[in-house]
Amino acid sequence: VVKCPDDSGTVYVCRSKDELRHKNLSDMFTSALNRKYFIESREWPYKDLTPRIIVEEDLDDGRSEGITDYKLFCFNGIVDNIMVVRDRAIGTPKYFHFSKDWKLLRYNRLGRALPNDYVEKKPEFIDEMIELAETISRGVDHVRIDMYEMSGHIFFGEYTLYSCGGYETGFDKETDIHLGSLIKSI
Repeated sequence: VVKCPDDSGTVYVCRSKDELRHKNLSDMFTSALNRKYFIESREWPYKDLTPRIIVEEDLDDGRSEGITDYKLFCFNGIVDNIMVVRDRAIGTPKYFHFSKDWKLLRYNRLGRALPNDYVEKKPEFIDEMIELAETISRGVDHVRIDMYEMSGHIFFGEYTLYSCGGYETGFDKETDIHLGSLIKSI
């Protein structure tokens, strides 16, 4: 997986080294390296980062829909909800929110559209993810901790201080108010 840590969204999953010589790939990363993400987003952690490209191991386990993201929204060291992102690899990402005890939260349009009796089996590793996220988010007003599970192992994705740059549009007014009320700044 080729990406720029000082950017948002420029990611390329490489299936063979020959693909790395492709002109469009070069153009994509040249553009990303010249992008000043802080200027666009005003997210101060990006301000002084040195533009660079990193390469990470692909966690793909062969599922056509790709791996599932678990995005744990933490407030002062406590997980409020877990956003589950599925089907990103096939171009139709679906976002669901669950409570820590794995009850569907109707935080977004997709969640509100599901039947009232919707139930989903709680993943066996989610309690460990919650424990890890609450440990590494202690002392932080708000952070989103992204994790993945592959073949029984938990992988850390990223630590995001400004989910969607602070411009999330999928939440309804009540959800915005609820999440905002959880930020207890000093």
